[in-house]
Amino acid sequence: MSRPLLLVAIPILAGVSCAEVPAPEPSTPAAAKSAAPSTSGTFTPVSIAPSADPPPAPVAVKLDLPSACAPDSPAKLCVPEPSFVQRLCASAYPDVALVMFHKKSPWSRGYVTRAIDAWNTASSLQSSSRLAIDEEVILVKQRSNPGGIVVSGASGGYEALRWDGTCVSLGGDEVSRHPRGLPKHAAIPWRRLDDRTQHALLDDPRVKESYEQRRKECQGTGTAAQCDRAEAAMSRSIVFFVRAGGQVPTPASVP
Repeated sequence: MSRPLLLVAIPILAGVSCAEVPAPEPSTPAAAKSAAPSTSGTFTPVSIAPSADPPPAPVAVKLDLPSACAPDSPAKLCVPEPSFVQRLCASAYPDVALVMFHKKSPWSRGYVTRAIDAWNTASSLQSSSRLAIDEEVILVKQRSNPGGIVVSGASGGYEALRWDGTCVSLGGDEVSRHPRGLPKHAAIPWRRLDDRTQHALLDDPRVKESYEQRRKECQGTGTAAQCDRAEAAMSRSIVFFVRAGGQVPTPASVP
């Protein structure tokens, strides 16, 4: 009786071993899970380091004309600060000269003792100028030695500002503190004056009249000699206006 039971058991076990085993679910890689978009609806901000502040823009320095003697002015002289004098004498500033020659300005005047040929001190203006006896100048610097460009062998000397806005180097014996006659002046370069300065001068009737005469002689039918006389007359009228206390505006270009 035991043999038939054994035969029946074999096919049952075989059927069990041949049954299908369900395949395992494929695993999801970790990288794929992290790359999947979030469905939570939240946003995580990214922190960005602030950039460095830009450098501040340079501050423009407005230069003003000096109006008082330099603290280290030589004895019995009133001169501007040396740094201003250096800039002033590096070029020609006719508008500045008109302000500095004003009747109430504090600067020390000098008067040429004889007719001389002097040299402009600016490197860009290396040309000689003829100064008349008793020409009025402003003494902007005193030299203790004759070093530099001088016009004579005298010891010492001055850097001086003329009415035309240029500086000249003068020897000590070529300048007096007092005129021996009517003070003279350099020619005023009208065309080089600022528009505001010209308008202020033309408000004076005397300057206006000389301006109209100059235009007639120099742009009309006048001769060269007539034009020269008209130019000189206009310079005299401007100098008279400034010496009498007439006001001119602060120049647009200040050294």
